[in-house]
Amino acid sequence: MLTRSTPEGARDFLVPSRVHHGQFYALPAIPANLQQLLMIGGLDRYFQIVKCFRDEDQRADRQLEFTQLDVEMSFPRQEDIFHVIEQVMVRACAVAGVKATAPFPHMLYKDAVRKYWQRQTRPALRHGTPRKVTDSFPQEAKRKLQIEGNVFAFRCPGAASYSRKQLDELTEKAKSAGAKGAYFVKLAAEGATSTVEKLIGPENVAKLAKSCESKNR
Repeated sequence: MLTRSTPEGARDFLVPSRVHHGQFYALPAIPANLQQLLMIGGLDRYFQIVKCFRDEDQRADRQLEFTQLDVEMSFPRQEDIFHVIEQVMVRACAVAGVKATAPFPHMLYKDAVRKYWQRQTRPALRHGTPRKVTDSFPQEAKRKLQIEGNVFAFRCPGAASYSRKQLDELTEKAKSAGAKGAYFVKLAAEGATSTVEKLIGPENVAKLAKSCESKNR
């Protein structure tokens, strides 16, 4: 686990050396240098399962220590990479008691950005594809809301129970991601309500809900 510190983007955990006073070992932040040693050694094919350590702030999908699986391939086609990784994931999930079936759905990056408005490699699919609802916003309403261009909406089953505080937090998150703001339509037993009903009218609120195929559940 001890290696020489290398100048990658991740911060190393440093381990002081008792024998070499004033010098340090590092816990490997990424296995790139180990990959290079294997390649220099002439190995043409290998899997590498290695522990990684990064001195960084905790995140929902990253902790200080994690296991990384790397595959080195020469002259592969895109389909070859998909096939190898999918089979690895199917078997890894099986060990964890989770049934996964290959092939996995594939999506181009440009389609992920266009459909889900997320510039990352793992767009959130749980709310489905955004629906274009521009025609539910009259021109005067768009002017007052300072909306330029198109308006899109998500259908979010179960979100009608969200508190005002939760909706405000979602609005701030939308703004931090580059949106002008966020507006909501709630479907309940007593009917549909919306934060923009006064501007677009009840008929357009109902049209919005219909466009997203929302139902009172």
